[in-house]
Amino acid sequence: MNRGAIAAVLGALVALAACGTPEETRAPEAPAAQAARPKRGDETGDPVRRLKFLAGPSAVEAAALVATNNPAHIDAVAAFFIDPQKPYPERLAALAALRTLRSQDPEEYARVFPRVRAKLWEEVSHGSGLSMSRDNERGFIEAIGWLSDEKDPEARFKMEFHLDRETARRKRLPDPVLCAAALGLASYPGSDSARETLWAALKDPREAGAVRACCLKSLRAFHPKELETLVVQLPCPADDDWLRDLQRRLR
Repeated sequence: MNRGAIAAVLGALVALAACGTPEETRAPEAPAAQAARPKRGDETGDPVRRLKFLAGPSAVEAAALVATNNPAHIDAVAAFFIDPQKPYPERLAALAALRTLRSQDPEEYARVFPRVRAKLWEEVSHGSGLSMSRDNERGFIEAIGWLSDEKDPEARFKMEFHLDRETARRKRLPDPVLCAAALGLASYPGSDSARETLWAALKDPREAGAVRACCLKSLRAFHPKELETLVVQLPCPADDDWLRDLQRRLR
């Protein structure tokens, strides 16, 4: 998976975080509250279509199957994703297709989650290795996004761990992965530890600007009314151009 594909995944996540007044501090959007399209049942040829899809090594049709909002088709794509015999990049394509249920049909998104949860955690576990391939990054971003959407408590601990300042210094994950973790923590607005982790990363002048920007967006979930005031009041080190420019824009 090339850098452009990773950037596209991150871009989609940041687009979900595109925001309020001002733009930089709008909270990440939650999954859709209701289905954008009705469920449909099988039509002539649909069972054969699923069998062909599941028999092959390619997920090229995964997005089209999910877009039908036919639960049987969605289950077929989920089966493809969790099948370890399928090529890994194709499994990730199936995962990306399933994630579109986030805006297409939140009921289906939640229904399929238990079936894929174990495999989502396999993707997140790549963050514990010595290095991550581009495909591993892509899988982590999609998986941690789904786990946080479902407010999985173990996922919160994992995101906090990777964003923790000591962990970031000792074993830093790639910026797109840390951005996904930061955005995911917005799903836990009642957590003091999530809030403190985000503030620590935002205030760290050594942290990448993209990661700090994602922390800022997520902090809106914890401070719905006073976020700008709190940011402007932060002490700004002389060499922290990112924070200085942000405070100037928010004043």
